[in-house]
Amino acid sequence: MSLTLGQAPWLLILLIAVAVGLAVWSYRGTVPALSPGKQAVLTGLRALTLAIVLFLLAEPLLQRTDVQEEPPTLAILIDQSKSVGLMAADSAGLNAQLAQALTEDALGASTQLYTFGSRLLPLPPDSLGTLAYEGERTNIASALDAARDDLDDANLQGVILLTDGRYNTGRNPLYTAERYPVPIHTVVLGDTTQQRDVVIRRVTTNDIAYLGTELPVQVSVRTEGYANETLRVTLLQDGAVVGSSPLPTRGAGEYTATLAYTPQATGTLRLTATVSRLDGELTYENNRSSTLVRVVENKRRILLVADAAAPDVSALRQVLSADPNTEVSTLTRKAVGQYFEGAVPDLASFDLLVLVNYPGRSTDPQLAAGLTQAHNGGTPVFFLLGPQTQAQALNGNVFADLLPALPARVRASSVDATIVPTPAALRHPIFDTPAATAFDWNRLPPLRINESTWEVDASAQTLATVRIRGIDFPNPLVVIQRQAGRRSAMFLGAESWRWLNVAEDLDDARQLWLSLLDNTVQWLTTPEDDRPVRVAPNALLFTGDEAVQLSGQVYDESLNPISDATVIVNVQRPDGTTSPYTMQARGSGLYALDAGSLPEGTYTYTASAERNGSVLGDDAGSFRVGALDLEFRDTRADASLMRQVAQRSGGRALSIDQLDTLPAQLAELSLPVRRTEAVVETPLWHRYPFLVAIAVLLTIEWFLRKRSGMV
Repeated sequence: MSLTLGQAPWLLILLIAVAVGLAVWSYRGTVPALSPGKQAVLTGLRALTLAIVLFLLAEPLLQRTDVQEEPPTLAILIDQSKSVGLMAADSAGLNAQLAQALTEDALGASTQLYTFGSRLLPLPPDSLGTLAYEGERTNIASALDAARDDLDDANLQGVILLTDGRYNTGRNPLYTAERYPVPIHTVVLGDTTQQRDVVIRRVTTNDIAYLGTELPVQVSVRTEGYANETLRVTLLQDGAVVGSSPLPTRGAGEYTATLAYTPQATGTLRLTATVSRLDGELTYENNRSSTLVRVVENKRRILLVADAAAPDVSALRQVLSADPNTEVSTLTRKAVGQYFEGAVPDLASFDLLVLVNYPGRSTDPQLAAGLTQAHNGGTPVFFLLGPQTQAQALNGNVFADLLPALPARVRASSVDATIVPTPAALRHPIFDTPAATAFDWNRLPPLRINESTWEVDASAQTLATVRIRGIDFPNPLVVIQRQAGRRSAMFLGAESWRWLNVAEDLDDARQLWLSLLDNTVQWLTTPEDDRPVRVAPNALLFTGDEAVQLSGQVYDESLNPISDATVIVNVQRPDGTTSPYTMQARGSGLYALDAGSLPEGTYTYTASAERNGSVLGDDAGSFRVGALDLEFRDTRADASLMRQVAQRSGGRALSIDQLDTLPAQLAELSLPVRRTEAVVETPLWHRYPFLVAIAVLLTIEWFLRKRSGMV
């Protein structure tokens, strides 16, 4: 304990000495005269009062140090997923074992209990004996992070993680364990031996299908403990059988059945694959698996316009036609105003206009005007420079509104060059391929680059430039533009067919070019969304333990965000009843809705936004709530993963049979008690006893003066 002053101590002592002197001086001669005893008492009272006042004016601060001891805390995380309940021979017995072993007395530390599946939840200590293993997902990494954050202020000295190790959501827990601040002691729940079972591991198909077009569906099935069985794989669409195929098996392993389905209606459809049951399976819950497919009405229609036939034209047509969901038409000039394919079709009816080897020496001005008119109406344009493209023909006013770059100085010569992606390209969807960031672009065969100088529009973006003889030049090679609801792209390298005709050791380069073309077409044909009200579910499929959440956006006619609208969402349940919800404003025109957990089934919704009594717009959609089969795809406990988690974090790895040895192992670690020192400061000038003392001293002095007849 110490005392500090806001002023220098010598100054306080000097002032007190002066105060004592003043007290002595004031009582050295009194009327009437006082006896020496009374004079001394009154002098002392006056001096003591002044000393206390001066002491308080010096702002005295009393400091003391309190030492607090906090016992060690252990976070106990118990996996509540269905896979644990499935593999536990006796859930009640497991709960009783946990309730007996995971007490504070047994572990010798303060404990905080949690359960987790898709998220971490606190668990009252008296609920250990009634655990229900019903989680649809397992996210171990998220549970570890949440426990660490929740106990950030506690003396956390370790985590006891009880799980089968089969995570199916979130990142690998090994990465979390490597950076975890305390040891993670793992206890493996479940059986590490493979049980007899037939499991649908995955259903693979396209996310988007087209009405009336056959859709392939691959169903991968894994068998364990059976030999020479012929299974039956069945495909159902909303409960109705739409395909079936036998699947012979020879023993333990994974087998694939390919089925076909032709959608007959648009919208979001649910496809369910089932496999026949065999006697003695661990569970039949994993004999079925579902996926969602969005069915749209038409295929993508592309018109390929060429002023003359060339290898670039045929190669591009071959690549675009390889997509079964794309319908490619061509328009090749035979003479001015005449085409091999006949009359010019309705250009606005196509989803994309691809110009290659165009314009030529004798370009039809009516066709050029039609292309510009279609583009102004919203049809995207993809321009690829060909060996016979006449760059000088692009300088007309017709092409100024069609392309994102125009030649500023035209030259007829060309040179070989390679592609150099710009930093912006690696952040753009067109270059969003796994190989793009690490690929050595010099491995690609060189293209023929016209030596004309190009002027890029201010609203356009350059995604790639050129490298000529090892020197980088700013000349644009890939240019894109997105403006006023229109999209366009230019590829200013001729003879791109070279990138398709490469040796086998450059097949990755060929695949990269195919990916870039596909990404460009996807980006160009993605429709611009100019709806004033947009409401969509955060996922097409929610599990039974997930909250159904929807996000919304509201804009005015100029697409400026509106933050004070009232957005009502009417959700129609599978039984036909409708529940209204009001979305919460999040600012900047964003809205959110949390409808909580809903029963299984398919739901539709309509959304309407109003402001000051005026309807701003509406939207509609659908989503599905159903049980996931993630927990049943692999039921064997992963003891190896749990050992690695414990090892990387500095913890101990145990099986459930070794749970009773955990207290002894924790005792060996000697979990430390955390001692904290807290400095407590007491400002004495705020304490009322000093004020009381001053009042009492002055009162006594006044009383004695009055009794002595002093004025």
